[in-house]
Amino acid sequence: GVTDNALRRHLTELGNAGLVEYQREIHGQGAPVFAYSLSDAGEALFPRAYIDPLVDALESLRDREGTEAVVQLFRRRWDAMAEAAKPRLASLPLHERAQLLAELLAAEGYMSEAIAGETVVGQGEATTIRHHNCAVREIALRFPEVCSAEAEFMETVLDAPVERRMHLKDGCGAC
Repeated sequence: GVTDNALRRHLTELGNAGLVEYQREIHGQGAPVFAYSLSDAGEALFPRAYIDPLVDALESLRDREGTEAVVQLFRRRWDAMAEAAKPRLASLPLHERAQLLAELLAAEGYMSEAIAGETVVGQGEATTIRHHNCAVREIALRFPEVCSAEAEFMETVLDAPVERRMHLKDGCGAC
């Protein structure tokens, strides 16, 4: 709901404050575009007070029972979410299932969106779900296996294969 100039002014101010970063991206012909993402300082503004005690508990679980026990903990949670969503999603086409999944994940803090009809090189048309925030980013940094369990959850809900092309934990602007 703001003009392009107002948006650029806000992004410049956030950049000057060290809260956002940008990089130039070239997409075929035409002028390059700027892709903005939160800096570490910007990420720090999101409340994450749960991280230290949660990581301690997960590390304790891993020490006692192994990494698979940590992954199973997340799988149980995502399985319950998938089971609850199945009745709403069962008869919908893929792009609508993706939209509802993105809304479900956004409610969990992922700031997700579904983009239908994107062209993926070598694969044709695909539906993309993009997370602009990872609700478990700090967990994923210490337990990357959790991301695989998340992808399995998404495959279950979508009833379609999922391919991760970007990853916030690796420094990308989105998952």
